[in-house]
Amino acid sequence: MRFIGNFFPKDHHKIMFDSGPSFSDNSRALFEYIYSKDHGNINRFIWIVDEGFEKPKGYSNTIFITRTRFLKKGYLLYLKHLFTSYYLFATHNSFIEANPKRQVTICLWHGTMLKKICFLNEREINEPRKDQYRYFVSPSVTYKPFFMKCFDVTSEYVLISGYPRCDLMFQPNDFLEKLKIDKDNEKLVLFMPTFRVPKGGIYKDAEEKGGLRLIDVSSETKLIGLNEKLKALNLIMLIKLHPYDNVQPELRKYSNLIVLPHKIIQEFNLQLYHLLYHADALITDYSSVFCDYLLLDRPIAFNVDDIDDYRNNRGFIFENPLDYMPGYIVKNESEMGFTALKTGIATLNCPYSNDYINANFNLNMITPKENKLNVYNTYKDGNNSKRLLNQIGFEL
Repeated sequence: MRFIGNFFPKDHHKIMFDSGPSFSDNSRALFEYIYSKDHGNINRFIWIVDEGFEKPKGYSNTIFITRTRFLKKGYLLYLKHLFTSYYLFATHNSFIEANPKRQVTICLWHGTMLKKICFLNEREINEPRKDQYRYFVSPSVTYKPFFMKCFDVTSEYVLISGYPRCDLMFQPNDFLEKLKIDKDNEKLVLFMPTFRVPKGGIYKDAEEKGGLRLIDVSSETKLIGLNEKLKALNLIMLIKLHPYDNVQPELRKYSNLIVLPHKIIQEFNLQLYHLLYHADALITDYSSVFCDYLLLDRPIAFNVDDIDDYRNNRGFIFENPLDYMPGYIVKNESEMGFTALKTGIATLNCPYSNDYINANFNLNMITPKENKLNVYNTYKDGNNSKRLLNQIGFEL
């Protein structure tokens, strides 16, 4: 199929995007940046979206095409745009029919790995490969060798620009206002775990409870108690589960405990990383979100009650991942409610900056060339999209 694409002329004014979930993450952040600059020299944007996705309004010169398979309805339209787009950006395994020798294909990826992925995980056989992409984006110099190993590529394939989505964390926005969440004088604690058992997945990373482990959503008594403790501590906890998590509860009747389903983010056409701008603290587990959140120098806590189970099922790139988690470690439900929040998050004054990581954690596996070199993010200026486009020769 790629051979056929060689006969199609490439339109240098046309870009194709893909992401998982649809219209999100690094691809969308980059798209919005280009779009905000009066489209640059681009006159056609093509987005690949999942079936059933409600296409957003208000984007001129933008076409949304439903993802389809070989010989299915819409496949020829997909191929037409894929073969003729000169720039192609994606966060996952996309554009297998594209030719990186004649097109600028960029794997933006969707997170800094702590868990094993791609070629470091023998179960992930359908992940991005160097015959699909001309470049892979790394958030830091220190992590570049890991990206080389994960995607089985050499140094020239990896660009160090930072993730476009991280630019959003520095931008004032109306995310909370649109969802009618009023912080007043309260602190907002964001709980964002990764998934354990993906929807439709072929393997599980741990047991069946999903990422929402330390909050028992089946117990009305515990939920009421948790909500009262949050009120007493002047905290709002906003729970955002991974979009692929198989556990997606909805809690609507509690004043200080809110679950934010991914479908709500899509319905309001929001970008998740705008929410991080508003979060005063983060609770996560093995999700890469903490690597990005470090840019804000705000407190982080880690839920690691199933770390041995997760290690056995998924695996980590580090022998001891706790050495690379700069924050308060929450191991059980009692710590979650709420010595951890009160002392480890709500009143914590020492920010966990990248310099703090370098000074206090063993980084022998990824030794930086300079003592103050950022581990997870080389750049923290909010200009990752601009930098990436400059690196690939894209002119706005």
